[in-house]
Amino acid sequence: RDQDINRLNAESLAGSIPTIRNVLEGAAQHDAWFKEDENKLLQVSMAPIRNDEGGVIGALLVGYDISVGTAEREAEVLGREVAFVRGGAIYSSSLDQTVLGGIEGQVGGSLADTVTAAQSGAASSPFTAEVGGNAWVGVVAPLPEVPSQQIAFMVLGNRTAAMGLAGVTTIILILMGVTALLVLGYGFWIGTTLLRPIEQIEEG
Repeated sequence: RDQDINRLNAESLAGSIPTIRNVLEGAAQHDAWFKEDENKLLQVSMAPIRNDEGGVIGALLVGYDISVGTAEREAEVLGREVAFVRGGAIYSSSLDQTVLGGIEGQVGGSLADTVTAAQSGAASSPFTAEVGGNAWVGVVAPLPEVPSQQIAFMVLGNRTAAMGLAGVTTIILILMGVTALLVLGYGFWIGTTLLRPIEQIEEG
C-alpha cells in the first residue's frame, strides 16, 4: 500500500477470504486468495493483532504470489518439475515453455477429470502424459491449507530422460565390469611372466 494508501480501505475481506473471520476470533490461519483486479493467486498467512489486554483489534495479512519463482524453488527441493493448477488451467510452473504447452493441453483434456478431483481434495494415482516425444509421469494433489480456493499442485518427472540416463548407467556398469576383468587378467599375466624367471633362477 506504499503507493496507494487507500488500497483495500473499508473493503470487506470476509467474502474474498472467509478464514479472516477465524483470525478475528483469535486463531492464526493460512489460506489462498485470488486477487481479481491483478489476476494474482496469493498464498496468505494471517494472524490476529492484539492489544495490551489480549483482545483482538485487527489482523495482519501477508500474501505472496504463487509465481513461477515459487514453483521453481519447490522443483529445486523435490528434484522434479512442479506446476500449480487453478480452475483447470496451469497458473504457474517450473516447466520449460516447450513442455508447458503440451502439459496445459493435457490438463484441459485427458487429465481434466484427474485435476478436478485433485482440486476437490482427492490426490491422484500416478499418470503418464506424452509431450514432445517424451513420456512424463506425474501426480496431482490438492494444495493443503487453502480452504477458500480449489488449487492443486502437480509434480512431474521426465520418464524418457530418466530411462535414458539409466541406459547410460547400465552401459557404464558393463564397461566397468569388462575393464575389471581385463585388469585382473592382465595382472595375472604380468604376475606369471615375472614369477616364472624368478622361480627358474631359484631352481638354478
